[in-house]
Amino acid sequence: MSVLTLYAVWKTNVTFDANGGVLAGGVTDAERAVVGQASATIPYNVNQIASTGLSGSRTNYTYVLWNTRPDGTGTNIDDFGRISGPTTFYAIYYQSDYYYTGYEQVFAAPVTGWYRVQLWGAQGGNDSCVGGKGAYVSGELHVDAGTRLYVYVGAPGASNTHGSGAGYNGGGNSGANTGGISGSGGGATDIRITSGDWTAGLSSRIAVAAGGGGGGNHSAGGYGGALVGGSGGVGEELKHQLVREAVSDMVVLLRLTAAEAAVAGMAAVLLPEALLGEQEMM
Repeated sequence: MSVLTLYAVWKTNVTFDANGGVLAGGVTDAERAVVGQASATIPYNVNQIASTGLSGSRTNYTYVLWNTRPDGTGTNIDDFGRISGPTTFYAIYYQSDYYYTGYEQVFAAPVTGWYRVQLWGAQGGNDSCVGGKGAYVSGELHVDAGTRLYVYVGAPGASNTHGSGAGYNGGGNSGANTGGISGSGGGATDIRITSGDWTAGLSSRIAVAAGGGGGGNHSAGGYGGALVGGSGGVGEELKHQLVREAVSDMVVLLRLTAAEAAVAGMAAVLLPEALLGEQEMM
């Protein structure tokens, strides 16, 4: 007489909350079925190790990892261990793309490590000839988790103005000669270590991309420089290509330079200089 033994397989629910974004990625059929949703619940076996192929996607933000608290102060999914009952994980991001707003914006580092920074200065305003394009600056910056940096994105200069129209964050007004008009200068884009009005913290800037000069009646505006800008002149549009064309709505990108996302203990930082920096959560 044979004996058949049956074992119960206990299930529980794990919820993945995209935390202001939508679910992305997915490896299993159950995960792929919920892509695009703001939140979804997937059955897991009790005592199964917590893991997922899902990630989060949020406009102007970069996904980092899953955590049991929406502010990232809970337990990361890689450290969670076995699932014993209903659990919710929240997608953790950091803001990575910054556009012109007319005031300072804040970047808060979610992990310790190297970050790649890209800045575009704003274009100068037009007259009969076009305004100069803003400068492009890039580099790597090592910051600790929780560090706050302040981002100031320049505004394009106004076109066809008389003694006014300077782009936010350092652009110059157009000339004020009687009866004359021209484009005004575009504002710079920079990152600082102190907060405040854009005129107050200039000495705390750690990266700056200058704005372009305003265009005139007979010559184009000079292009902005990382160190030295260019002079305006007829045909100057070709030189704009040397500083990588920037569009009028300037953007700042702060991207973590580790593969995919930084997790505790990860030390494979992908930098051109082959530098290494450990990634640690706050």
